[in-house]
Amino acid sequence: RNTTTGTVSKGTGTVATLTTSNTTFSYSPSGWTNGSVTATVSTTVTGYTLQTSKDGKTWNSTNTQTFTANGTVYARLWDGTNYGGSATGNFTNIDKLAPNTFTPTATSTTKSITVTASTTDQNATSTNGKSNIAGYRFKLDSGSWTSYQTSGTYTWNNLAQTTNHTITVEAKDNAGNTTTGTVSKGTGTVTGLTTSNTTFSYSPSGWTN
Repeated sequence: RNTTTGTVSKGTGTVATLTTSNTTFSYSPSGWTNGSVTATVSTTVTGYTLQTSKDGKTWNSTNTQTFTANGTVYARLWDGTNYGGSATGNFTNIDKLAPNTFTPTATSTTKSITVTASTTDQNATSTNGKSNIAGYRFKLDSGSWTSYQTSGTYTWNNLAQTTNHTITVEAKDNAGNTTTGTVSKGTGTVTGLTTSNTTFSYSPSGWTN
């Protein structure tokens, strides 16, 4: 997800140019996050001040820049008067977009309820990546959440008959953003046996001792 590219900008004087061979860009965190990313630049070139920028226009004499959205960090060398050609690093591991909304479905028996949910993560934009769905967790009424699991299906057993329940499902993406969906479902009843739905047979059917 993180890439480094080399660019050249025209400077004055003879200050060394930063390139992909003499410059290293690192990012913390390097995995998916819904927070901020700190870009750190280092170079093997010595004798100059290393400057960084978020936009390639406003420069600071620091080797780090902190971003709250995906973007580009710029780096160059400066001798106090002149500057050299710059290098850029790009990162795309910030995702602050919640998963798409969804409505779970549920089926039931006399003593169990099974819920199924599925959703996708929002598409990437110029400032947010698409980290994809990491897992789901489930809650029955006001009970405790289950642990996250990759499957969107969960079953509760040994429930009371003819009881209605509200089921909440939470989907989480790999950056930690969440979206919830709810569904109501009741358990069934045991069907009674009657003379119209029941048949009795006997063997033998004739007289016997």
